Amino acid sequence: MEDEKDISLSNIAPVISGNHLKIIQEEFLTILKTIQNKYNIKDPTYYEHYKDKVQGLNVKLGMKKRNRRVLEDEQRCMGRKIDGKQCTRSRLEESEFCKSHKENLPHGRYDNKDYIVPEKGKRGRKKKQKEYNKEEYIATTVQMIGKEQYLVDQNNFVYSYDIHYPTFIGKKINDEIFKIDNQTDLNKLKACIKT
Repeated sequence: MEDEKDISLSNIAPVISGNHLKIIQEEFLTILKTIQNKYNIKDPTYYEHYKDKVQGLNVKLGMKKRNRRVLEDEQRCMGRKIDGKQCTRSRLEESEFCKSHKENLPHGRYDNKDYIVPEKGKRGRKKKQKEYNKEEYIATTVQMIGKEQYLVDQNNFVYSYDIHYPTFIGKKINDEIFKIDNQTDLNKLKACIKT
């Protein structure tokens, strides 16, 4: 086994995820508070002392804290990001821009005050809007009449159960179909409705 002196923290791969580590740290801190209350520990530095040790678990587990480097304004790229703010990358030597903005300035220079931040739109594909001529279509529901399925509209007119090419059959009266094949049948239907 290697000595602890030979082990470099930079060579240790994280053992657990950041979310799991956070849960473990929160549980340890809860236990510390419980111990402090149960044993009536009045020392004000007790919790803070062990809290720092618990939060140091990330280093022992090989999880490095990310340190963001803050550049001086003279060293920052003059390109503008989509949110309207200045690019945070460093300039290339003898240039005012980083490598990305040297090639392309999609949002212009940061010192150009004419830029308007675009509104955030909805993500994903737009739904196709089908427009129907309401005069060419009849809204129907599928209904069982007898042992067969039919399409029936709001006026109880019955059509064959063929979604693409339905044919008119007749009128639904008292859960039966009054078939209409010609004008004579239509006149009979009108007489039945009146009585």
